[in-house]
Amino acid sequence: MKVGLIGNPNVGKSLIFTQLTGIGVEISNFPPGTTIDIESGGVCYQREIVELVDFPGIYSLDGISDEETSVRRYLQEEHIDVIVPVLNASNLERNLYLLLQVAEYQLPGVVVVNMVDESEKAGIEIDFARLSDMLGCKVIAAAASEGRNVGDIIPVHFLTHGP
Repeated sequence: MKVGLIGNPNVGKSLIFTQLTGIGVEISNFPPGTTIDIESGGVCYQREIVELVDFPGIYSLDGISDEETSVRRYLQEEHIDVIVPVLNASNLERNLYLLLQVAEYQLPGVVVVNMVDESEKAGIEIDFARLSDMLGCKVIAAAASEGRNVGDIIPVHFLTHGP
């Protein structure tokens, strides 16, 4: 099974990837136009190896940057079983465009709303049950910097769809 983490820059995808796989990746803010590789690593869950793919941060799947082109090409040419959009809880609006584009691929998945620790400090309240109903999928409230609920990302697909 192959699971892809996708989202805007600086939403915590690489931190989630590192926590789940144990593979350290450089977490940096690169200038526009810098090519960022697609990272891949394994996670063992219920005696099955799950390949986790960490896409570079992008704002759109129809853009022309190297990152957007490589992610789009990967999604069109490689087999992905599950897609996991990672959103920033403090700035959901900015993340919605990419989320809608990802939904067009009609892949099963869950949505991770990350950085809830920061949104809570800022007094931002999110009704996760309502958001889940609106999106039609499971929504996980996570704080990757604290490790909160990161371990729930892989099991959710298995519990709802089976291996």
